[in-house]
Amino acid sequence: MKSAAVICEFNPLHKGHKFLIDSMRQNGITHIVGIMSGNFVQRGDCAVMNKFRRAECAIRNGVDMVVELPVTKVLSSAEGFADGGVALAGALGCDELWFGSESNDIDVLRKLIEIQSDKNVEKYMAQELKKGVTSARALGNTVAFLYGEKLSNILMSPNNILGIEYLKALDRQKSRVTPKTIKRIAVQHDSMTTSNGFASASCIRNNIEKNDLKSCAGFMDAYSYGILNGEIEKKYAPANIKNGERAILAVLRNMTREDFAMIADVNEGLENRIFEAVQNLCTLEEIISYIKSKRYTLARVRRIIMCSYLGITKSLQKKPISYIRPLCFNDQGTKFLSRNTKLPIITSTTRSENMLSDDASELLKLEIKASELWGLLTPNIYPCMSDRRNFLKK
Repeated sequence: MKSAAVICEFNPLHKGHKFLIDSMRQNGITHIVGIMSGNFVQRGDCAVMNKFRRAECAIRNGVDMVVELPVTKVLSSAEGFADGGVALAGALGCDELWFGSESNDIDVLRKLIEIQSDKNVEKYMAQELKKGVTSARALGNTVAFLYGEKLSNILMSPNNILGIEYLKALDRQKSRVTPKTIKRIAVQHDSMTTSNGFASASCIRNNIEKNDLKSCAGFMDAYSYGILNGEIEKKYAPANIKNGERAILAVLRNMTREDFAMIADVNEGLENRIFEAVQNLCTLEEIISYIKSKRYTLARVRRIIMCSYLGITKSLQKKPISYIRPLCFNDQGTKFLSRNTKLPIITSTTRSENMLSDDASELLKLEIKASELWGLLTPNIYPCMSDRRNFLKK
């Protein structure tokens, strides 16, 4: 038995994801675990389709088990997202962690980690931050100045950024999981162009929002396309923040400066800017644009807004991974799950609450709440209690 995890969103699952899964099989992986974000995603947005449906698509495409990455880790920085995924991979006893990257070179990514601890980098980066740029841009400019544009470009590529955070998390946690990477092919992250039958998830979502699902058929497998089409026909997809704008605004307008100060990732007095935006502006787009600055990226602001909507405070986000929750698995996944794991396994949200620690119970209740609030973001309001169902077995 040789097991491996892939930290993923499958939002939606496309042929690039299938290529990664197939590559893992070709390299001798017998058990594949998808550690997947639930109904919200790391960019500070809602997932386009219900998490159980996305997990089902993953199983049909070669993954043996999908477990949920808690929303507190999903709506976090790249560092927090990576920490959560790596912790679950370790708790599950996976041998390897696979991820796509633009560089396809673990050694180069590790070199970039070493560079970031260089005192000269810290000194020059501090000067860049004074210019009001984001931390990521300051680091990129610093590496370009000290080490050259080539390494800076590698550092600033989206999948490389996450890959570096995975490596850091593995080191911090002293994990026994071995990192493996595969080169991202055909199209880049967030690209709106297609190539050789591949399209990014962003491109596919963009077409879906334009009511042009048919144009996506060639970039998805038939099963995933059918599941997504069925959810769209029932108007349970695509979920979109605009669908629930009034619901989100209602939560924001009921919050005080002090409430915003407690929300995850709000610091340096940012609660004042958020409160002013909410009190003076009428749409989420206006609020987000007002808060965004050179220092605070669009993704970070969107995550803060979603954390406010869901009630994810700093203290909640700091709580460690404390349970394993399968969303879908096949017979191979059942065998893998039967191995000793380091955390309790949630097979039923109603029956499992009594077996959990107080922290774990609080996080599980938050997860259920997040799913209920996600249900207000679909074209037809999604039924309540959707997250209290049992896992799917395929």
